[in-house]
Amino acid sequence: MAVAAATLNGHTGIQGTKEGWRLPMSRKSVAVIGAGISGLTAAYILQKHFDVTLFEANDRLGGNAETVSVGKRLDVDLGFTGYSTVAYPTLSRLFRELGVEGQPVVSASDAVCQDCWFADLNGTTVAGGELKRPEDAAEAVWDSFTADQQRFGKELASLVGTGDTDLTIGGFLADRGYSSYFTRHWFYPRFGPWFLLGAADLDRMPVSFLADSMAPLLNPAALESWHTVRGGSHTYTAGIAARLSDVRLSTPVRNVRRTADGVTVRTADSGQEYFNKAVLAVHPQQALRILETTPQERDVLGAFRFVAVNVVLHTDTSVLPTPDCTGALMMHLSCRSSGPEFADCHVDVTQSLRLDTAERYVKSFNPTDAIDPARVLARRRYEVPLFTGESVRAQAALGTRSTDRLAFAGSWFGNGFHEAGCLSGVRAAEALGARWDQGA
Repeated sequence: MAVAAATLNGHTGIQGTKEGWRLPMSRKSVAVIGAGISGLTAAYILQKHFDVTLFEANDRLGGNAETVSVGKRLDVDLGFTGYSTVAYPTLSRLFRELGVEGQPVVSASDAVCQDCWFADLNGTTVAGGELKRPEDAAEAVWDSFTADQQRFGKELASLVGTGDTDLTIGGFLADRGYSSYFTRHWFYPRFGPWFLLGAADLDRMPVSFLADSMAPLLNPAALESWHTVRGGSHTYTAGIAARLSDVRLSTPVRNVRRTADGVTVRTADSGQEYFNKAVLAVHPQQALRILETTPQERDVLGAFRFVAVNVVLHTDTSVLPTPDCTGALMMHLSCRSSGPEFADCHVDVTQSLRLDTAERYVKSFNPTDAIDPARVLARRRYEVPLFTGESVRAQAALGTRSTDRLAFAGSWFGNGFHEAGCLSGVRAAEALGARWDQGA
């Protein structure tokens, strides 16, 4: 499909304007509302069978997958940052078909407590590394901590596939007698970064949901297979957009209504348009605002909640736990004043991408320390899903609401990871009659 190459959001890609870019349409039509990973995946597959119009309220594609340019040669992803070629098979297939290349990343992590100087160095985000016992840590406290660490993996693995949505992480940790020293210094710092959630929000998550989410990532091969998208995630978003019939940025959808033989979509600018089918790939609260829902859909969509995450890209290394930390991911802990929110998680972009530069680029999630404004390169605010027993049960219920006329999609259908979003897009396309392995 011949679409002129130009500049999209400051990057080489396909020209995007408020009017969008268009290819001639001659087949049945599908509207995809929302250009995050779920909507983009669904649109990519549906385009093989239908003429797809992609609607996006923002002035860029990608949702939480956003690339910013630093200088002339460095592109940094702010939200979505990496994928495993082993644990993310659906996303990896999409990237292969698009010709998107991956770049291996350093995945070692450090966690340091600023109060007692406990340290867990050169570990991974799912397994501990070299433990540094604080000098004043009582022997009984340390023995309990190490025993908790040794038994946790086995006890979590025993819950894989159980489907229990009633037993929460908080309940599990209390019932099994895990010490607060273990949860503050090891459990929350290790698992919080995966979901960008703090202790209070993690405690509400069904522990079996955590077990199912982490099981593929604990595969030894998966631990060694982490990559980032070479050149930034905008390479894959632009690659999908280039294949679509019509892409409309800065075009918020105001209303979606089912008709007897299709779907109508109304925007502020173009009025009402008819489509044969549609995918709603937006957050549940957005879906409730724009879709003329049934009572059952309102109940299900109302079960989902999101929390905001602030991300700062900068070069101020004073906010790091210690200047000599070498991990690509660093958690700054406090056992005396640890709060319930997710905070002070830092990614050393220079280390992670093995950049040949003396400058140390850092990406901080919910930083509580003041960052030198002169060293700030970008600030963003994203939303991530909360997972409770109610929302996990609603995931299955909402899946049954997709029909061959209107389907729902989003990473919140799964564990919020990019793989879950991609898989959700695949299933939405299938609901509308388009299988990935069929079509042009």
